[in-house]
Amino acid sequence: MQDLNLLKSVLAQGLFQNITAKNGSYSACLKENGANASLKEVEIIDIAKDSVLLKMDRIKAPDKLFRKGRGQLKRCDYLLITEVFKKKLMIFIEMKPIGKNASEFKEEIIQQFKSTDCIVDYIKSVLSKFYDENAPFKNHEKRYIQLYKSIIDKKSTRINKSSSKHNIPTNYYKYPISEKTISLKTLIRK
Repeated sequence: MQDLNLLKSVLAQGLFQNITAKNGSYSACLKENGANASLKEVEIIDIAKDSVLLKMDRIKAPDKLFRKGRGQLKRCDYLLITEVFKKKLMIFIEMKPIGKNASEFKEEIIQQFKSTDCIVDYIKSVLSKFYDENAPFKNHEKRYIQLYKSIIDKKSTRINKSSSKHNIPTNYYKYPISEKTISLKTLIRK
């Protein structure tokens, strides 16, 4: 809680997205405005009251510092800092279609997650060095999730629920969205 309050006082207001109360629960609406976006909007419900949702792709790329290279100028769409199943989590979210084949966007998504992870490390460093916050967000686990619009496959309609935690950018969770609303508890398994 203290980490989140400090984060709210330090980061630019334009990064924060609304978390709204609805039917005794809290939710957030994620939007993708890209011309090629097939998944334009999804609402995540069952979010903890004290959560923070950041629109990470609003952060300007450090192109005055880095050249184009291995994706360090990219960003994922959202970072949700929350608690679910008594776990404190930082959930990196990218809304991108699967593509014609499974690997079409894979490298780009990994780069977006890695670059956003670097921004999070920088934010934590600023909180530590300038605001005397000792190891901010040290108890938060990281999760990486790609949300994409589900295309119904006649062969299989079941969602593949792997047991992996998806806690590194190269092992992100690909989650198909068929409804406009999804529970955070469905995205993050115990």
